[in-house]
Amino acid sequence: MKINRCRNCGTILKTSKSIRCKTCANKWIATHRRQKDQVGAKHPRWKGGIMTCKSGGHPYVFVLRPDHPRAYRGYVKRADLVLEKKLGRCLTRNELAHHKDHNTLNDHPTNLEVMSHLEHMRLHQKEAVKARWPIKA
Repeated sequence: MKINRCRNCGTILKTSKSIRCKTCANKWIATHRRQKDQVGAKHPRWKGGIMTCKSGGHPYVFVLRPDHPRAYRGYVKRADLVLEKKLGRCLTRNELAHHKDHNTLNDHPTNLEVMSHLEHMRLHQKEAVKARWPIKA
């Protein structure tokens, strides 16, 4: 039968599943647990408050703006921020930013336009119908 020893101090372990004795395990947890002061800009994986994630199947860039009225968990779509700056006002609850070239990562002001949710749905529905049944000339 194989005798298991602690990786750090070498003492004999009672169970075969452990790799460290209780004392060494507690020391290891204390040194490797995420520090409370490593939040936000102090965290090693901080990327400047910008993240890219999928929303509705398409990738979007989100920016950290906890005080913004449209913020969800402190983040807002960059397209919304760019469009609001272009318009000089906040978007209403019914408005959204439409990407003209359908590239959701291209948030250039010339590529964005304001649309209501209904207009946006109708536009994409028309495009889907055209793609499915193209008109033959």
